[in-house]
Amino acid sequence: MWLMTNFGFFSIVKKEGEVNLTVRVPREVFAEALTAIALDIDYPNFKNSVAGRQGKARARLYEDVWQRLYGLQAGDGS
Repeated sequence: MWLMTNFGFFSIVKKEGEVNLTVRVPREVFAEALTAIALDIDYPNFKNSVAGRQGKARARLYEDVWQRLYGLQAGDGS
């Protein structure tokens, strides 16, 4: 699973892989962390929040990902 937040990007897998940083936690702890992240949402606009915390370049990257995924979901394949 990929998780894009206003404080970072995370690739979450069950097995080990070659990554820069590996954090191992029980599933229950991970579920609690996701719940806390969701409950801490205090912004009306995700992209602006990313720009404020991580910079405009990161916000543009997230926007590019969103555009491509939205295009796939909408069925236009872009």
